[in-house]
Amino acid sequence: MVKKLNLNSFDEAERQEAVDEVKAGVDEAYEIGAKGLAFLSGIDPGAQEREQALKLLVSSVKEICAYAKSKGDLGITLEVFDQEIDKKCLIGPAKDARRVAEEVREEFDNFGLMVDLSHLPLLGETPAQAIMPVKDYLVHAHMGNCIIRTKNIPAMVTSIPDLVLKAGKMM
Repeated sequence: MVKKLNLNSFDEAERQEAVDEVKAGVDEAYEIGAKGLAFLSGIDPGAQEREQALKLLVSSVKEICAYAKSKGDLGITLEVFDQEIDKKCLIGPAKDARRVAEEVREEFDNFGLMVDLSHLPLLGETPAQAIMPVKDYLVHAHMGNCIIRTKNIPAMVTSIPDLVLKAGKMM
């Protein structure tokens, strides 16, 4: 179930609900013996409020990392998504992902970033633009592709499995 919680919400109760939900995920991850837990940021509030949202996200992620550390050695991973087309997440562009990673890593070594190559066209970043700034914080990568909807391409496909499913074929 997708709850659309927001780790960078300006509403403190909503932000804390999101943090608590991820902490519950940490508990579940430990229960099943997982090595890590990944999540995405909340929605991007737009350029005027982005600075405050980044601070709130850093605070949320630090709280989650501290909680995970208190229970053991679980890796905490923030996945980079798009900012304007599909998910519209706060953390999309590499410069913002790097900033969050730098601030969190000052205190927590159990934190890293996940980059999905299928999100790069949605961000308008090349692989070098998306990966080089965050390479020191990269702990996981997804390989995929993406097609942006245009007049000539009627469907937006965000990954190879989506393309296969939309084509109605199994690989």
